[in-house]
Amino acid sequence: MIPRPVNTFGARLVRPTVVKYRWLVLEMVSRDLKSRYRRSALGLCWTLLNPILYMSVYSLVFSFYLRAGIEAYVVFVMSGLLPWLWFSGAISDGTASIVSGASFLRGTKFPAAVLPVVPVLSHLMNMLFSLPILFILMAIHHRSGGPCLLALPLVMLSQGLLMAGISSIAGTYNVFYRDLQQLIGHLLTLLMFLHPIMYPLATIPKSMQTYVEWSPLTILFRSYQQIFYEGVFPDFRKLSLVCLFSVGVLLLGGLLLRRQEEYFADSL
Repeated sequence: MIPRPVNTFGARLVRPTVVKYRWLVLEMVSRDLKSRYRRSALGLCWTLLNPILYMSVYSLVFSFYLRAGIEAYVVFVMSGLLPWLWFSGAISDGTASIVSGASFLRGTKFPAAVLPVVPVLSHLMNMLFSLPILFILMAIHHRSGGPCLLALPLVMLSQGLLMAGISSIAGTYNVFYRDLQQLIGHLLTLLMFLHPIMYPLATIPKSMQTYVEWSPLTILFRSYQQIFYEGVFPDFRKLSLVCLFSVGVLLLGGLLLRRQEEYFADSL
């Protein structure tokens, strides 16, 4: 039986639940990766095939049908697509994480805060496994990240914190309102097309550009494109604001989850 952490706000600030049970998080991430491709003929190869298939479809649509006219489009779309797949996969699975982990929460003192974090890390592994494809495409099209690759950990950390917070909020309320899981799927599709992932920001009508440009997701995905596609450092002023925003969402998600955690067993 796993002991519940000390129930004081100060102690949780010094040593958050996820940090305290990091061994459990790592074990569940490993379990999630193994179970995802169990009885699959290609297994972990799907981590490489999925982004390649998505890239092929979007390259066909935007390069040939819509004629976006973007040089080295495969590098452009892949640099935005990989973090998007991380985001959409983690949020989708994170929303269902507490409901899916009901067996852990019944009759034990299992730390529920661990569950929404697991999809974030497991889908991060998928993204890291797919990065070699992006580097190969960059080499083919004579593009190099260079020193600006040093900014990549900060961008990924900001995105990871944001996703962990959103997953905690969505996962918590999905316990009580199961329709949320269905709604999240449609919302993710809408967000994908509203943000400049497959097309440049300049193609958005000027009346909407300011709103889209300052969206946290736009700033994150543009940062990846600046690093991998343009070979320049991202806008650290905007990125620092996103980082602060992500921390705020994470703290809010943790607070809401802790307040509702005692009611999970009755609703699962």
